[in-house]
Amino acid sequence: AAALVEREQKLRERERAVEREARKDARRYLLEARKTVEATIQQLKSTDQEAREAFAREARQRVEQLAVKAGERLEQLDREESNVRRRQPTPFAGAQAIGVGDRVEVLSLNGRQGTVIEIRDGGIVVALGAIKLTYQSAELRAVDASQVKTEKVPLLGDVPDVSAPWEIDLRGMRVTEIDDFLLRSVDDAIRAEHKELRVIHGKGTGALRERVGEVLQKDTRIRGFRLGAWNEGGAGVTVVEL
Repeated sequence: AAALVEREQKLRERERAVEREARKDARRYLLEARKTVEATIQQLKSTDQEAREAFAREARQRVEQLAVKAGERLEQLDREESNVRRRQPTPFAGAQAIGVGDRVEVLSLNGRQGTVIEIRDGGIVVALGAIKLTYQSAELRAVDASQVKTEKVPLLGDVPDVSAPWEIDLRGMRVTEIDDFLLRSVDDAIRAEHKELRVIHGKGTGALRERVGEVLQKDTRIRGFRLGAWNEGGAGVTVVEL
């Protein structure tokens, strides 16, 4: 949990740095356009009609180019902010009313229910069976008594205690965001007694694929992994043997 909080803080710092740089770039482009216009005006005052027209055309082209650059930079900033908002958990009205002993749903675990056992400054500690995990309030949703699910514990220990997907998709995520999601998916797949887990990361620059390999290489629960065959997605998919 501490490592996750640290990564989130670093991510927010990077986003703020990107925003500052984007706004500085946009301001610089606009100031350059203003200087170009002023310089052109001075030149026009001391030239004949034909030269003035040529200078005017050149000035308009220069201003248009700078405006395009400024617009592209601002659009990039808007996309960054939109991606951040999209990846943030959606807060629910019931999240603020969560207290010790309440039954809650963990949104990142497909609504799996647990019991709140402690509330601390770093988050809310939830008991999920024999496991205790810490979440932020926005990652949880309080459930009323009519929605409480009764979990049946298998007597012989031969029934998986969780339903988990056998395939996950990392496309659209940043390299710095995939570690926790990937490890949590491996946890769920193992508890669901899956033999394999397909990780879709796409081809792109290969950065996601390399990070997936680095994370899996360090996990002793992984028997092995390989790139997908031609009919499994090729280099855009990593097949993990659990």
